[in-house]
Amino acid sequence: MKISVSSYHLFRAYRKKVAIVDTNILLLFIVGCYDARLALVFKRTKKYDSTDFKIIKEIIACFSKIIVLPNILTEISNLLGQFSEAQRQSILSALPSHFTVWEELYIPSFDASRWKYFPQFGLTDSAIALLAAKEYLVITDDGRFSALLQGLQIDVVNFNHMRSWPGFQ
Repeated sequence: MKISVSSYHLFRAYRKKVAIVDTNILLLFIVGCYDARLALVFKRTKKYDSTDFKIIKEIIACFSKIIVLPNILTEISNLLGQFSEAQRQSILSALPSHFTVWEELYIPSFDASRWKYFPQFGLTDSAIALLAAKEYLVITDDGRFSALLQGLQIDVVNFNHMRSWPGFQ
């Protein structure tokens, strides 16, 4: 697979630097850190398996910083509302421990909404693309978004391709 091989080299080039992790993958990481078994049955993360959780933990550990946007964190907070109140509070209580290696950056919604692809991709993806265009690797499992970023010469790795990489099996 050409994309998988080239994205593997791209990932290796960004190791120890900074990456933006898209919502679904970061949600898997957050829920999985709280309870890996729960991540396998939660409506929004059950498409992943235990190997996927292991991979995302290894990926996140590779970077000196993970960039998060308020848009991503808001989406995650809203999605966590699908848990029981006690589980949601427990997961959210553990969230600040991750902020030591996360850096929150901001793209104004007005700027994101003026991006050419905003109508097709929405606010969060638009903000990610505008921020990533400056200097960051994007890690996403959204094939359509990944293809767009790649076409725009924005560095992106599709999480789905990472499953076949050496060391991530």
